[in-house]
Amino acid sequence: MNFIVFLAVNIVNVAIIAFLSDHQATEFLKGYSAGNLIFSLILTLLMSSSGVDDGQRRLVAIMLSLLTGLLVFIGDSVWLVGLVYPLALLLVDYAISQGSASSVHIRYRLIGVFTAVTLVVTPSLIEGIEFRAFVLVVVALFLLLRTNGLKKLQINKTIPFLATIYLCYSGVLFLLPRLDLAPDVLKIWYLCAQGGLVLQLKILDFEARGTATISSLISKSFVLAAGFVLVAVQFIYPSWQAFGLTALGMVGLYVSRRVYVVAGAPPR
Repeated sequence: MNFIVFLAVNIVNVAIIAFLSDHQATEFLKGYSAGNLIFSLILTLLMSSSGVDDGQRRLVAIMLSLLTGLLVFIGDSVWLVGLVYPLALLLVDYAISQGSASSVHIRYRLIGVFTAVTLVVTPSLIEGIEFRAFVLVVVALFLLLRTNGLKKLQINKTIPFLATIYLCYSGVLFLLPRLDLAPDVLKIWYLCAQGGLVLQLKILDFEARGTATISSLISKSFVLAAGFVLVAVQFIYPSWQAFGLTALGMVGLYVSRRVYVVAGAPPR
């Protein structure tokens, strides 16, 4: 159940892209891909480093949450909103999984699903994204102030792990908006790539947090489903560059899960 809710939150995050106008999508995705690349690296280093204790991780996360809230308020461009949005998502994600008791995991993850309502009731989608980011930052701060620290991720070989993740996930999402694709085609490929890569990454991420393990059948089913969608998109919107980038990213993340996640991590 934890993983289903965990995945539902990330599906909402991906689905937002589908509702952006073609003009907004190009600017938003450039900011989003850059923010995802930068902030994922910072937070994964923070959460996986043995040289940082739980209290220090919490303090840095609180400071980043305050910074994110400030940037959301002063954001006056689609690109800037795209840049800070992934930071808000990452902060609340880690605050829930690494700092809270297991009994509140589902409760607070459901907030991430329900905040999608703000995307409908606000005057524009970008304003809805800004408001959702602000709500998620408030939730992250609330959780961070209630906990004594953030637990370390259950991974080994931190530097090779990070290199693989950022080449295969953030690298792919960073390069896609910079390919010579029409805005409507870019949006389709970005949705395909992020959807397929997120399935792989979130299985890896879920187990690295020590939250639980996922059955082999479910894992293989997700891999096959992502591969089928990738081939279908290539057939309808052919782009060998986008196809090659996405396929390499998916294979790389699959291998990373086998190599770098600590086997038998205790469930929380």
